[in-house]
Amino acid sequence: MTATYKVITWHINSDGHKRIDVVDVQAEPVIIPGFEDYTFFVHKSVDKDYECTVTESDSGCAIARGPDAKTVVDMAIAKVQKVGKAKFILAIDRMLSQMEQDEPIHF
Repeated sequence: MTATYKVITWHINSDGHKRIDVVDVQAEPVIIPGFEDYTFFVHKSVDKDYECTVTESDSGCAIARGPDAKTVVDMAIAKVQKVGKAKFILAIDRMLSQMEQDEPIHF
């Protein structure tokens, strides 16, 4: 069932500070075995370099991006299961903490 979800887009300004935009997208829910406590969804990518993205709902952060919905869902399932629940929770918490701070992001 298609629903409206929010995704986060990041832009790094010329001064090195991030600008975060929240964008509404139409998406389909994705169930990742072992991670049923989380809401994932697949949608047309807001990043022009990709066609589809799987996003985690609480953080609005992309989990996988690729050429089509089936590919990105398979990629997201493999990635999240490989990382495991403990590391996944830490990664989401770290992402949410970074978004709360207005400091330069260093990759």
